[in-house]
Amino acid sequence: MKRLLLAAITASLMVSPTVQVHAQELKVGVVDLTRVITEYYKFKEARNTLQDEASKAQKEINEALAYGQKLRESFNKIQQEAQDPILNEQLKQKKLTELREKQQEALQWDRDFQDLRQKRQKALADRQGRMFTGIREEILVLVKAKAERDGYSFVLEKSVMGASPKIPGLGIPLMLHAEGGIDFSDELIVDLNKNAPAEDASGGEAAE
Repeated sequence: MKRLLLAAITASLMVSPTVQVHAQELKVGVVDLTRVITEYYKFKEARNTLQDEASKAQKEINEALAYGQKLRESFNKIQQEAQDPILNEQLKQKKLTELREKQQEALQWDRDFQDLRQKRQKALADRQGRMFTGIREEILVLVKAKAERDGYSFVLEKSVMGASPKIPGLGIPLMLHAEGGIDFSDELIVDLNKNAPAEDASGGEAAE
């Protein structure tokens, strides 16, 4: 039994220096992708473009809503006129016909409005997804190139929050600590913005 323990201890002493040396050779990089993305001039341009498109879509929706409001007001007016007791039967039937036609027009407007709103929302979501995905992939290519060039064993993302399995709504950082990690977020931001327009080159907010 003593021989087995001695052999185990001797083996551990032989392996430990190797493990320590291997650990020391690991080079860990750290990146705040959220910050890198939001300070990239292309993200700011994309965000401004999406805001402009969202404003145009909202204007179109507001105009459709205004037309719908006029339809409701017209319907209510005709309905009130049709209930006027001084109308003879012929005029009353005429008003009821107008009321049915206005009702059909209002129903068609409602279908058209719902279709318009859904299409505009989907178009904006799809465009945002394409633009932001393209930006993300461009940054990840740059991160990978730097990691390979500078010999990083791992690159950790420090801004991602995970959901707590026990406490709903509580975000938990996925990376709590990285011993010896080198944060090269600033370097990425500078590199990404080297061809930015003059107002964005400093990494500050683009002119609205």
